[in-house]
Amino acid sequence: MKLKPMMDFVLEQKQKTTSETDYAKPLKLIFNYANFLKQPLTLGMFVPCDENGNVLEKPENFIEGYDSEYNEEIYNYMRVKEKVLFKGFSHGKFGFKDQYYVKLGENMKAVFPFPNIRNYTIEDLIEFEPELTPSALKLIGLNS
Repeated sequence: MKLKPMMDFVLEQKQKTTSETDYAKPLKLIFNYANFLKQPLTLGMFVPCDENGNVLEKPENFIEGYDSEYNEEIYNYMRVKEKVLFKGFSHGKFGFKDQYYVKLGENMKAVFPFPNIRNYTIEDLIEFEPELTPSALKLIGLNS
């Protein structure tokens, strides 16, 4: 699912409702989505970061889709990577310490510098229509 405006999400939930007495689940999803959209952006929503918000580089011997419980570095990276909320973003580093940017796609459809981005919320990303990860869908309640 792509990130969408709140009104579109509400109308989508209404279409999925089969009767007027069956509003409990859609209403809960609407509230969850509203709370999701209001979260302030963090670097860890875009790329894997440690608990202090530092970007974790992909381990040298990392292979996408390969589960390695025997290599602690790969295992930890995969665990953190699962917490990322948006697909398709990559990162780079400016010449200054702790000044990262994230971009959507190779054509740089969207570029966000960090830590300056903290004044923005997930709702500010709607125009770029980023794809949500399973972790994001789970936060909203769309994927249990």
